[in-house]
Amino acid sequence: MSQSANRHIIFVYGTLMSGQRANYMLNGADYLGKFRLPDYGMYNLGRYPGIKPLEGGCVWGEVYRV
Repeated sequence: MSQSANRHIIFVYGTLMSGQRANYMLNGADYLGKFRLPDYGMYNLGRYPGIKPLEGGCVWGEVYRV
């Protein structure tokens, strides 16, 4: 199995984004760019935000290959 077969594409938002405090967790990942996740909304879940489907909403974030 090639190394690329073990890699995954992920969408991140909030503190995992570049320039934010938790972005160091993505060291070694390939940054693929900004991404708009349509029909989702961000919600306050207390200490951490969450996202869930929301017709007409959007969440901006970034995409990485890890």
